[in-house]
Amino acid sequence: AWRLDRKARNLLARFKIKRDTCRHIVALASDLRAKIKMYAGYYEETLPQVNAAQFCFVHLDCDVYDSYLTCLESLYDRVVCGGIILVEDYRSPEWPGATRAVDEFFANRAESLQRCDDPDRPENSKYFVVKQRTTAIAKAA
Repeated sequence: AWRLDRKARNLLARFKIKRDTCRHIVALASDLRAKIKMYAGYYEETLPQVNAAQFCFVHLDCDVYDSYLTCLESLYDRVVCGGIILVEDYRSPEWPGATRAVDEFFANRAESLQRCDDPDRPENSKYFVVKQRTTAIAKAA
């Protein structure tokens, strides 16, 4: 399993309180001189508004089956080869629909999920995929 380095753990510590997440994202983007645009609303309503042609990193924290499926179906094709999709709730006993949606979505794709551990929060593993160039699994003739 992949482990977070000290700098990444310190960055994650900034996002412990959910009500502050948007403020922290905006502040972090400002620190990095990154341009971001935030969309409030339901995934199926806001994702069509996202005009970015491609993504190199997508972090999904959707909790439930339908939301994960909507996001993966909308964003997957726009992730560049070598890009990362991180799924927050995979294998969480609280959110079984997240695991089901992610497993169903990647069942016929070449990517496999990898675990990412935070040594400071071992109970809170994350999972991610690195998008492959060839995404369909060859079917046996």
